[in-house]
Amino acid sequence: MAKAKEPVNPFYVLLVILGVVFLITACAYGMMAYRAIAPRGGDSGSHELTAFLDHYGMQLLGFELALLAGATFGAMWLDQFRARQAASPAEDDAEAGRKIR
Repeated sequence: MAKAKEPVNPFYVLLVILGVVFLITACAYGMMAYRAIAPRGGDSGSHELTAFLDHYGMQLLGFELALLAGATFGAMWLDQFRARQAASPAEDDAEAGRKIR
């Protein structure tokens, strides 16, 4: 008998999206820090993203990290909840069998 396919955990999708956003933000922040310590001779101005990350970069990374942590715990909770739901009908049947005897 084929096993029923489990539904996709929506927190996994959220984790992938948040992880990619965090990766891009972290790389941009690192590039901004690198350009601050090793400026090029030909750069005449600053990009808007660099200015934004200079002011709000650490707060943005912290917020994204908190979202990643929340989504991680949500994914673990939902997996555990679904596992308990799948196991509970078998336990109910076993208890019902014991009561009939």
